[in-house]
Amino acid sequence: MYENDDPVHQLVHLYVDGAFGRRELWKRVAKYTGSMAAATVALGGFEELKAQPSPCPAGIKVPVDAEDIVVQDVEFIASDGAKLMAHLAYPKDMTEPQPGVIVIHENRGLVEHIRDVTRRTARAGFVAVGVDLLSRQGGVQAFPEPTQQTAAYGRTTVE
Repeated sequence: MYENDDPVHQLVHLYVDGAFGRRELWKRVAKYTGSMAAATVALGGFEELKAQPSPCPAGIKVPVDAEDIVVQDVEFIASDGAKLMAHLAYPKDMTEPQPGVIVIHENRGLVEHIRDVTRRTARAGFVAVGVDLLSRQGGVQAFPEPTQQTAAYGRTTVE
């Protein structure tokens, strides 16, 4: 048994040892503490759970033609009938459903950096889609200058 008899401490050590994933850790601690808010407080002091640096070294980019992922620009119709544009990427050898990530860009649209983040997310094993929130205004390509992109993003509305 563990030196510390605190059940939360024991759950954290089981998690660190690989007995279960992060989501399961939070679920189990929430059952013990009574709520997710209490679980957040209970887990807050464990150094083992602090955010780790990104495994992707600085300057690393995933090219559009990477052999291990499928990459394509797609269009789809939103519920209001508007045509939305996106950058889709997923692992090439998927044999079963994979978790998905929606990559949300900052105030400049679906620029090359966000496209690269979408491809890196796919390389990490997710189906990733970066939606161009400037689609209703013609997409990021309609605004070649960063100041134009930021201004266009400021004109978007919540729908």
